[in-house]
Amino acid sequence: MSDNINIYMPAEVSRILADRARKLRLQYRMRQVTLSEKSGVPAISIRRFESTGMISLSSLLKIAGALNCLDKFLELFPPHEAGTMAELERVEGKKSRQRGTL
Repeated sequence: MSDNINIYMPAEVSRILADRARKLRLQYRMRQVTLSEKSGVPAISIRRFESTGMISLSSLLKIAGALNCLDKFLELFPPHEAGTMAELERVEGKKSRQRGTL
């Protein structure tokens, strides 16, 4: 485990993502209008995202798809893996809640 702990605020993460998306768009030699056409996200939204970091999740996913990095979102919120047999049995042993009948 690393002793170097980074704590980011949501606004910081938004700005970092916007900056990375902009840099990737430029690496692809793509204008904002072209990204708009490829992603289906209005150019004004892309402009606002790149300058402020503000964008809806659905638009962000569309932009990520157009920039060939949509699969990176699947790394968010990974499923919990059982570390011990007891944890596995506890997770596997839970049954879905059933409605009672009269």
